[in-house]
Amino acid sequence: MKYLQPTRGSSPSTVPAGVLRGRLLLFFWIGFVTSLTVYLVDRYVFRRHGNIDWSPFAPYYDLQFLAHAASFLLGVLVIHARNWSSRALQLLDLAVVTFNILMVTFSFAVFSPRLPGVYPYAMLLFAHAAFVPVPVWVQIWAGSMAILSFPLGQILAYRYIPAIQQIWQAAGGFQIFRNAAIAQTIDVLILSGISIMITKILYNFRFDLSRARRLGNYILKSEIGRGGMGVVFEASHAFLTRPTAIKVMVPKGENAGTALARFEKEVKLSASLTHPNTITIFDYGHCADRTFYYAMEMLEGLDLQKLVEKFGPLPSPRVAYLLNQVCGSLIEAHEKGIIHRDIKPSNIFVTQRGGLYDFVKVLDFGLAKEFRKPEEAALTQAGAFMGTPRYSAPELIQSKAGVDGRTDLYMLGAVGYWALTGHPPFADSDSVDLLVDHVKTIPKRPSEVTELAILPEMDGIIMKCLEKNPRDRFQNPADLIEALKALPFAKPWNQVAAKDWWALHLSPGVIAVKKPISGLKQYQPVKEIAEAHG
Repeated sequence: MKYLQPTRGSSPSTVPAGVLRGRLLLFFWIGFVTSLTVYLVDRYVFRRHGNIDWSPFAPYYDLQFLAHAASFLLGVLVIHARNWSSRALQLLDLAVVTFNILMVTFSFAVFSPRLPGVYPYAMLLFAHAAFVPVPVWVQIWAGSMAILSFPLGQILAYRYIPAIQQIWQAAGGFQIFRNAAIAQTIDVLILSGISIMITKILYNFRFDLSRARRLGNYILKSEIGRGGMGVVFEASHAFLTRPTAIKVMVPKGENAGTALARFEKEVKLSASLTHPNTITIFDYGHCADRTFYYAMEMLEGLDLQKLVEKFGPLPSPRVAYLLNQVCGSLIEAHEKGIIHRDIKPSNIFVTQRGGLYDFVKVLDFGLAKEFRKPEEAALTQAGAFMGTPRYSAPELIQSKAGVDGRTDLYMLGAVGYWALTGHPPFADSDSVDLLVDHVKTIPKRPSEVTELAILPEMDGIIMKCLEKNPRDRFQNPADLIEALKALPFAKPWNQVAAKDWWALHLSPGVIAVKKPISGLKQYQPVKEIAEAHG
């Protein structure tokens, strides 16, 4: 995921408290179990330090051993006492590690001065470096404590405990003591240095991995969709914790500079739209490796494609209710000179917002174009078919210059056809035949394709939207809204009916589905509905 790294440099930040808490608990539990096991083995199987009756600290031998286990257990209890900040957890970690290093130093100084004390230092420092994701300075502190305390403990024991002086005198005197202390200090120095290197490598690796999952102020969570041009992720704002969908677009098959300019233009067009039924764009930016991303609102619900696939064709009043909202979104876009050019069922998302049910969001203005600025056509990807063949308008297929807002209304008529019948206007699977049908063939009326009752007036609205000549269609979304409002339904769809439907069919809630999305627009910033009842 190299291409997801931000272009601007950054430095490692504080490890999240939740992550540090979990790793410290693991480290402390391992320390507790290990130190307790070592004590029990020493107590009942093999006395590691041999006969220690000569030491003035012999009465405290067991207590000193158990102090290690007690310190780790105390660390566990403190962590569970409350939700500590990352800095507080680091201080707790430092306290426990420092205490254990000093206890190891004390143990070898007063009980076994001639035994090499490398193993317990190595075990403590390496385990800490491997398990605890702390900044390098914490490990430097721990290593420095070991490097400094070991020779100091040996010197103090030699200076103030006569029995230890006698042991070294029997071994050859002060010269032997000095050489042994220097050699073992060097060993501890090497081990501490290696543990610091391990911490630096692992910490930087953790940070690089975390940074690779970030785009600007957004933290990527899981992949939702993938296509030929990029990927869409579920994400959240690092500070606002706002659920967000991030679309990362990777240019392919065209000049990268041209592609980035086109992506940026399209996103700016989408971001200029503020209608409640239009997907909201929060932010956008450039990434490394010539990629582009933008952040948009995360929706919970399901698109019209899956709604019909799951529950079958919709009743005419409900279709009119949904189409009316799409028209509201298109009115604002068309008034700003923007056409969508990819109206299709998977881009009409049905959700619930603020207590409103069957609330529509028009998605993916990724093919949006300002039809009043033809001079910008050079940014359009060369040779690319603009739209989805199954729902494309004749003028798009014929590449006519007269593409305008009525193009969206043709596509919206095809979407209404799908919602009413469960079939697109032309079902041929061959893309070439589909394109020919859109240009030349008149589809059957929706009432001829489904067994559901469809008013003749509803039939007429859909067929008027699907006229081949744009002059024969509704001339703008407002005209279509007026026609939809005039339909003589015995029982129009309203919020009461929508709320009842959602309560009956979608009460289990919503779940995220990570699934590739087909079509030219490869991804969709949504969470899918869980399996419905019955």
